[in-house]
Amino acid sequence: MDRGGRSASTRLGTRLGRSRPSTLVVGIVALATMLMGGQALKTSGVDAARRSGPSDRPLRVLLLGDSIMGQTGAQTIPLLRGYGAEVKIDAQWGTGLLSADTDWVRRAADDVATFDPDVAVVLFVGNYVAPYPLGVDRRPIPSRSLAFYAAWQAKADALMAALTRRGAAVWWAAPPPMADHDDDLHATGVYRAAAELASDYPGTHLIDPGAAVAGPRREWVAAVPDCAGDVDPVRDHDRLHLTASGAQRMAAVLASSIVSVFELAPIPGQTVAFNDRTVGIVGPPLRRPAASVPVVSEPQPAPESLPAPEPTPAPAAPAPSPSPEPPPEPPVTEPPVTAPEPTVPVPEPAPEPTVPPEPVPPSSVPTSTGPTAPPSTAPTDPTAPPSTVLTA
Repeated sequence: MDRGGRSASTRLGTRLGRSRPSTLVVGIVALATMLMGGQALKTSGVDAARRSGPSDRPLRVLLLGDSIMGQTGAQTIPLLRGYGAEVKIDAQWGTGLLSADTDWVRRAADDVATFDPDVAVVLFVGNYVAPYPLGVDRRPIPSRSLAFYAAWQAKADALMAALTRRGAAVWWAAPPPMADHDDDLHATGVYRAAAELASDYPGTHLIDPGAAVAGPRREWVAAVPDCAGDVDPVRDHDRLHLTASGAQRMAAVLASSIVSVFELAPIPGQTVAFNDRTVGIVGPPLRRPAASVPVVSEPQPAPESLPAPEPTPAPAAPAPSPSPEPPPEPPVTEPPVTAPEPTVPVPEPAPEPTVPPEPVPPSSVPTSTGPTAPPSTAPTDPTAPPSTVLTA
């Protein structure tokens, strides 16, 4: 039962399938915010910027949901941290509010107790796997039935009660379109079931980041054109999950909306670029769309072109100073020259006359292994007596 005495099934039976005007407006404005750089959306008549914690602490943002939130949140965290926000992501793939093995209400209560968020962003596409919860008849609730959406809304109501226990604002994010028509109707149904609770919880915010990866009629597309006219794939090969670029596009919508609603200022020295292709914390701005979210720090104006300065003549080289003369070398003292003593010529002895040897029989001449002296060419004296010469 709601505060007006209506049951969840009664509200769904009368309003399911009809879009709330605020939901449609929020989705259109959110898409325009990212792609055209206009003013970020603010929920009229709702205190969406209410802070639950002390105003002097950084804004605390809790991102809650399934695999789509896991992908989008991973790209949202660095963007919001660039504005000084503290971010916690609590996402579990393949789960939904009615998953029997995951108690999202308890998890939300734990997140509030330990993190105390100022805003909680919730995104589910309606995953519903066994074991299924039981209805009042003790039978599993059929998927995509009125009883299913009533049970989903009741669980969403309990989730919001847990998230707002300490004053946090809850933002419900619309999922991206699904490739299968029935799956798309189902994802839209669970979102609308939760969106019906917006009027029961002040500060509830409805946002449509899924439109950033959709076609002109919010239909499923595998890719979208970027600002340069190129094809930018946004959905994975399984036709359900997001590519990195698709997650960046959804994160840009989500982060820029939080920045605008809570009037966050970027950390000095950093610029967060929100556009349809480049999302991230960078140093100097790399590339900006035609217009941007006002809170994004503006780039410094380019300096006016100045005339090139005249070349300054190089200073004249100083004249070389005369090098000091080297000290005089000490005189070299040469030893005194002593006159050589006179040399007395010594007469050479006269050579003795050489007598040619007489022929010696072979048997009487001893054998020698040494070299044989060359024959003498001195003249012989015919008057000398014969002598016997032995060769050594």
